[in-house]
Amino acid sequence: MKTLLLINLIFTLLFIFSSNAFDIIVSKEDRDSYDSLGDDKIVKNVEFTGKGRKLDVFFTATDDENIDNKNNTRPVVIHFYGCSWINGNKISYNRIGSFLESNKTKIGFDNPYDYVTVIPDYTMYPDGTMEDMVDDVYNAITWTMESISDYGGNPNNITITAHSSGAHLVALTLVKAALKIKNNGHRLDFTEYPKIQNVALLNGPYIFNEEFLTYTMGSGESTFNVAPEGNGKEEYHNFYNN
Repeated sequence: MKTLLLINLIFTLLFIFSSNAFDIIVSKEDRDSYDSLGDDKIVKNVEFTGKGRKLDVFFTATDDENIDNKNNTRPVVIHFYGCSWINGNKISYNRIGSFLESNKTKIGFDNPYDYVTVIPDYTMYPDGTMEDMVDDVYNAITWTMESISDYGGNPNNITITAHSSGAHLVALTLVKAALKIKNNGHRLDFTEYPKIQNVALLNGPYIFNEEFLTYTMGSGESTFNVAPEGNGKEEYHNFYNN
């Protein structure tokens, strides 16, 4: 119960002190990079939830007759970006997909068609709850397992990478699925899907306590503060002490 209250408090403070953060911002540089990608490099805006959430698939198109052969297809990376659960979009992270698609031979692989990369969007607060975000992460992973062979990817060789709040959501999704815990009223379960080969979670918050909230909400010590004047810290202490 206390953890749930803390999470709700986080989102309340994010809403109060970041009212301008909910306008998803894409820089001109990111937009130009994204728009420059041709159909032979990316499939854009594939719906994966039935609720309008979309993902991009980065891959090198090839006439290889074995592209759909699951025994002879490419490793897959799914990347979940982070931005404090309130912002972020797949367009701003298109260079990750482009890097894996276009620089594979420079990082130790002989086959120029080694990686297929999936970058999904997911629900942001206040448009949805944390459970809605977990649902999107879960659905993006299951979509990849079910559909990535259509793009030359191997569903038996999937790596998940994630950063910051995205890392937190991936960890929460995988733990819930491993324990078959209900999320939004339904159980998450990967039992019928191939085993995920690797998971790399970068700089994710996993403990929602006073230290985390003080750092995130405005301690004056963080380079990113939702409440730079320290109001988040004050509000947290008022709640915590009550």
